[in-house]
Amino acid sequence: MSTVSPLLHTIITSGKSVPKLNKLPGSATSLQEEAPSFYIQGWLTMGKLCLADGKLAKNYIPLFVQELEKTNLAALRNNIVVMMADFCVRYTALIDGYITKITRCLLDPCELVRRQTFILLSRLLQRDYVKWRGVLFLRFLLSLVDESEKIRQLADFLFGNILKVKSPLLAYNSFVEAVFVLNDCHAHTGHRESNESRTESQLFSIRGTDERSRSRRMHIYVSLLKQMAPEHLLATFAKLCSEILAAASDGLLNIEDATGQSVLQDTFQILGCKEIRFQSTRVSSESADLEEEGG
Repeated sequence: MSTVSPLLHTIITSGKSVPKLNKLPGSATSLQEEAPSFYIQGWLTMGKLCLADGKLAKNYIPLFVQELEKTNLAALRNNIVVMMADFCVRYTALIDGYITKITRCLLDPCELVRRQTFILLSRLLQRDYVKWRGVLFLRFLLSLVDESEKIRQLADFLFGNILKVKSPLLAYNSFVEAVFVLNDCHAHTGHRESNESRTESQLFSIRGTDERSRSRRMHIYVSLLKQMAPEHLLATFAKLCSEILAAASDGLLNIEDATGQSVLQDTFQILGCKEIRFQSTRVSSESADLEEEGG
């Protein structure tokens, strides 16, 4: 292994374009461009070595993450996501700090990479190698409205079946924050800001007042409401009134800001949707039926 590692290091770090010697000024090349399959194989082999050597993994995992962020090879991004999932099982503590970077692949331009990332992270979450904390849950929400029907189906199953049983309070606890995050709203003086950069917060939002953006956000809200128990629907109704409507009335939510207006509009639409009042409506109908029978 000691003789193979330096060779692999040379291969995987050759992705940076370096001016060739004895070539025209300004010309540059890289192994990634000249032999992409060989370059990808170098990363795969290094990944296997890292799984067998913890010290090597500690040194090279940051390089895997950097390559995941900068490479334009979809096949390599896909393979690195697979390797990062393996690392997470083998070296959970080493990967924990990079999970948010891995979640960026949920928005990868390549459908295969998005789907692979969703499936692997879902498995890690189910096996408790990764926790539903921070921005992870909120980033997963966008998969519910992914362009790919396959990914939407996977997301529907995850949120509607697995999470509903495994983490029944997650939708309720994160609902109001989701309204702000999906609108990329920072216009609430009392709203807790995340540690994300503004670029990332915009990336993982569905900001906009156009019909398509509003419809996509509403689809996510409805999906979350469907996971909630009746008492949590009522509590969510109350939280929306106290944390958004009251905040707008008290001046804590800046409704002159476009994103603040979107949050307010979304809130009115949520409060008026059938999913948030379905249980109470059903109870009222049952009560009315009983009264008719008694009468």
